[in-house]
Amino acid sequence: MPKLSRLVAGALGLVLITGCVSESVAKRERKVDLRPRTAKAQGDRKKVAVAEFEEKAEYGRGKVGAAASDILTTALMDSKQFKVYERQQLAKVMDEQKLGQSGAVDPTTAPRVGKLMGVDYVIYGSVTNAKVAVTGTDVILVQKKTLTAEVVVDVRMIKVEDGEIIYSNTGRGVADKTASGSLGLGGRMGYDPGLIGDALRAAIYEMMDEMMDRAEEDR
Repeated sequence: MPKLSRLVAGALGLVLITGCVSESVAKRERKVDLRPRTAKAQGDRKKVAVAEFEEKAEYGRGKVGAAASDILTTALMDSKQFKVYERQQLAKVMDEQKLGQSGAVDPTTAPRVGKLMGVDYVIYGSVTNAKVAVTGTDVILVQKKTLTAEVVVDVRMIKVEDGEIIYSNTGRGVADKTASGSLGLGGRMGYDPGLIGDALRAAIYEMMDEMMDRAEEDR
């Protein structure tokens, strides 16, 4: 065996023995810093109901709609600007009143169910796109793989009193996870179930300040 071949074989053998000692994993999401706001007194907080988001994307069907509404609900509660009613409460009222064949909130059902719940606004929307892509590079001894999640979310905020849409926008979010290391990395770069959630959070937080401003301006 030529000397160079013996050196390469020896290096490969060392990697196989040591495994992924040099492996590193980094996770990243686009951060959106919300503007600081003074917490409102409970009596001054407007009442908001958040519906489960409709799922128009094939990826993550059965999971991303509920995740989007949960993330928005948490963000609204953390803002200390609203009294927030969760999607389960809204869904119960819709079921009792048999509003909507599909169970999804729309411009027609939102004011009706909102009045029954006694809230000022109903927020609903849809996840129109969700995807995860894997990219990577392979050389003799080193591998690098990146898992990237992208989502697009549409949001509508309806004033229950007259059915006016006071806020409508689209948010886009991206989050990724990169791993690099020696041979054997492929088996360690599995699906991260939290990655789509990170992308959803980025998309929703992108719209939060403007959404809260519109509610503040509405008198």
